[in-house]
Amino acid sequence: MALVVGLRAAGVGEDTSMYIDVARASEHLSWKQIFLEFPKSTWSINEYGFNNKMDTLFLLINKVIMTIFNQPHMVIILCSILTNALFAKFIYDNTDKVFLATIVYLCDYIFMMSFNGMRQCLAISIAIQSHKKFKEKEMLKGVLYIILGGLIHQSALIYLLFIPFWFIKNKRNFLKYIIIVAILLPNMITFIQKIVMIFSPYYASYLTTSYWNASLGGTLLLWLFIIILIIYLLLIKVNNDELYILIYYLLFYLSFEIIGIKFTAISRVALFFRTYLILFIPLSSKYMNKNKIYFYLAVFILFIFEFISYASSPARAYSWFLNF
Repeated sequence: MALVVGLRAAGVGEDTSMYIDVARASEHLSWKQIFLEFPKSTWSINEYGFNNKMDTLFLLINKVIMTIFNQPHMVIILCSILTNALFAKFIYDNTDKVFLATIVYLCDYIFMMSFNGMRQCLAISIAIQSHKKFKEKEMLKGVLYIILGGLIHQSALIYLLFIPFWFIKNKRNFLKYIIIVAILLPNMITFIQKIVMIFSPYYASYLTTSYWNASLGGTLLLWLFIIILIIYLLLIKVNNDELYILIYYLLFYLSFEIIGIKFTAISRVALFFRTYLILFIPLSSKYMNKNKIYFYLAVFILFIFEFISYASSPARAYSWFLNF
């Protein structure tokens, strides 16, 4: 699957051609130019005279690959291999239900997103390695993974805000506060924008503009499935701290997605939390008891439907890069 993503043509995915341009531009940048600015470096100047910037570490990766291979598409190929390898590590490290987790990964939005948001998916694949470290109480190592992901795509630093979850002693009782915050967030957009503006005016713009038309479609079915599953797990009074951490993440995913209906770029932020479906679905399956067969059937139908829906997008009409 890494090769399928990596060998796509520049026209597959909305941003692939831009990443090809970044790779070509990095070849002509000196090492000094790249390191002169941090954490974002200029890779080109647009027609209006404004600098086009990219996270310094990602630009450095482009420079190294272009220096070795002198082929811009090698950036796409190697980033795809690394991203998928890291997601595979994430799955093997955190669940014994590898097949089910892999189905969720391949059929849910994260894999299809890698055809477009390559840099964000790479950042996520690095940052989520923190999950195992946090479970093992190796907090510093977990933080370093998140920071490394943030150097590829700054939005990955949002994971830092949720580290306190791991220190909550009674995670089940604390869930009611998470639910309240998740419900209130979509009604606090102005306040959130002011907070984000302090740290990043660029990301604050995500809360002022809708960059594309929102289309929920089958996403509503996913939301309904998540909500029903969470309610079921609460009713049977599951006692599993990791599961409650995952529920926290998914409640924030739903909250950010609701905001994303109006401000579509926020759906990109929601992706950081949606990624944990990869672990939530397999872990939840352990509590299905007699309903396990119906649970698996519902999961496969839902995620196959998702895969077909995303794969049918005109932006993902596939062709090999060698055809160009």
